[in-house]
Amino acid sequence: TLLKEMKKACHEIENKINLYDSIDEVQRQFYVYKQEPDDSNAAHLKKFKNFVEILDHYGVTMFEDELLIKHEQNKNSK
Repeated sequence: TLLKEMKKACHEIENKINLYDSIDEVQRQFYVYKQEPDDSNAAHLKKFKNFVEILDHYGVTMFEDELLIKHEQNKNSK
């Protein structure tokens, strides 16, 4: 039973780290994104809105990253 609980706790921690890393990657892609010369305005807008929707879903904005703040607060409290 103890081993099962330890595995569950490790899995939950791994999922949180993976989620944070995934969101961090989307945020990085958003910050470096630019319209390529061969992209139409419609294609560019669609890509841009997709990044914004993903980041909005996780509470990430241009000025304040709630997920990062919570992650750092949890890390500092341990």
